[in-house]
Amino acid sequence: MYILVDKNNSIGGDYAPDDLIRLNSSFYSNTAGLLLRSAAVASLEKMAIAAREDGITISVISAYRSYSRQSVIYEQNVNRMGREAADKVSARPGHSQHQLGFAADFGMLSNAFAQTAEGIWLAANASRFGWSLSYPDGYEEITGYTWESWHYRYVGVELAEFIDKYFDGIQQYALQFIHEHVIMKQ
Repeated sequence: MYILVDKNNSIGGDYAPDDLIRLNSSFYSNTAGLLLRSAAVASLEKMAIAAREDGITISVISAYRSYSRQSVIYEQNVNRMGREAADKVSARPGHSQHQLGFAADFGMLSNAFAQTAEGIWLAANASRFGWSLSYPDGYEEITGYTWESWHYRYVGVELAEFIDKYFDGIQQYALQFIHEHVIMKQ
């Protein structure tokens, strides 16, 4: 969960989590066949139940992506918009949080999601369940990507609290800190 995967830090083509499980649509709406790691699924189910109690339906539209799937998506974006523009909205293969099996896209792939009931609820509550917004508005220079109000990463409750308390909710700062000051010193 503490692995830094971003524009400068790749997990490579061989990485694949060994505990991926299929999402259970009885807890939330989702696209068929989506996978996440077991800890993320357990948290997602708790979060979906809490959201439902508040009258909100959680909708997962994308989750784990293999290196080869990332390659296809990235090349499609490059062909459609050019490499420079694609690099702002699409991770190069091996550089996507989705490959970790802890990232999920919710609702819709549009920042209009932030103004939906689901988007507002997630922004206010996701960290209680260990989820953190990966690419917040106004932080493109830090994250390397444009704002994605729908893209959250499961980091665990303890790390989500740490991100909120010490890094003002900016996941990239916290993961860089951990990477540079903890993992790199081992």
